[in-house]
Amino acid sequence: MSTIINSVDAVLLQVPFMGILRTGIDTDSPSDMAVLQVRVTTDGGLVGWGEAFGHGCCRATKEAIESLVGQALIGADASDIAGLSLRLQRRFHLFGRTGPVRCALAGIDIALWDLAGKMAGLPLYRLLGGRARESVPAYASLERYGARDTLVAACERAVAEGYRAIKLHEIDVGLIRAAREVVGPDYLLMPTPIARGPLRRRATRPWHSPSAVCAGWRSRSGRRRTMPASPRCATPA
Repeated sequence: MSTIINSVDAVLLQVPFMGILRTGIDTDSPSDMAVLQVRVTTDGGLVGWGEAFGHGCCRATKEAIESLVGQALIGADASDIAGLSLRLQRRFHLFGRTGPVRCALAGIDIALWDLAGKMAGLPLYRLLGGRARESVPAYASLERYGARDTLVAACERAVAEGYRAIKLHEIDVGLIRAAREVVGPDYLLMPTPIARGPLRRRATRPWHSPSAVCAGWRSRSGRRRTMPASPRCATPA
């Protein structure tokens, strides 16, 4: 079966967030999340799918895929993932290390690996070295809401759905404290270290008990420290 790429395109979807307004992340809509799917098709009829993450820049990433990056893949061998990745990174180096072009490259890379699994007739984990574990604990990754009531409702929903860990994107210490009060002291709460300076240190270090947050943080010297996750926190529901 031919592995030569004959088309690359992108499909932009808007996924609704039921009853939640998102206030802290650049996006087209405060109630929807943009999801950009990347489709790579070969002459042999195989289709590989990837996702180009990017929130508010998804429309620009779609344009980058269809008018720029995707065109560079036409006629290339989809099975040469490492070679294609190096060639694309060199070709589009001047477009920067972040932004729509980098998001496009990431989505295409995922699609090429999807194709590789289909070409080999194997699940992707087998191509990447085999099964390392039987299960992986899941966590709820929340938006940055910037509002206490909305954040509390999102945390309560995650707990009700059986998650035993939540990733936060809030940058206000008061909101992070509100989330801790909702889920309790033994729940795995993971604030993303987005803030800078003292706020970053206060927002990401554990509160109430060593297992309260179980998140990494940087000391004043800049050395990275890691709090070990409590087994009780990490066990999935």
